[in-house]
Amino acid sequence: MDFDTTTKPEGTLNVKVNQKLNYLENEKKKKLLASVKKSLPSLEKDAEEVLKEEVIVILGNEMLNKLKEVFEKCKEKGKEDSQDVETQEFIHSIAEEPYLEEKLNANVRESVDGEKETLENLLLRILKIYK
Repeated sequence: MDFDTTTKPEGTLNVKVNQKLNYLENEKKKKLLASVKKSLPSLEKDAEEVLKEEVIVILGNEMLNKLKEVFEKCKEKGKEDSQDVETQEFIHSIAEEPYLEEKLNANVRESVDGEKETLENLLLRILKIYK
């Protein structure tokens, strides 16, 4: 096999690897330049999309502990070490837990633009998305 190499004081570098690294660096620079050249409306649209994803989760330690307790109860026998549970069973168990049942109408999530979501709506959304 014939390798095209360049010998330097710090070691040998394959020319093809060097070319690939230079190409990747140039691509990064092109992407950065392209993002700088974006129009104001497209930048505003990108910012709105980011803001839609931003949320504040409002859960107290007591509620988190109860959720963890329900999660542990939902694990299958013999698989207690697993970090997986049946989503539907977990959601139903949360709704049946007396402490959490009282909190179903409590706001547990708020988007940056002020849109609030109750625990019940959050659980229903999870059931719908993760069938």
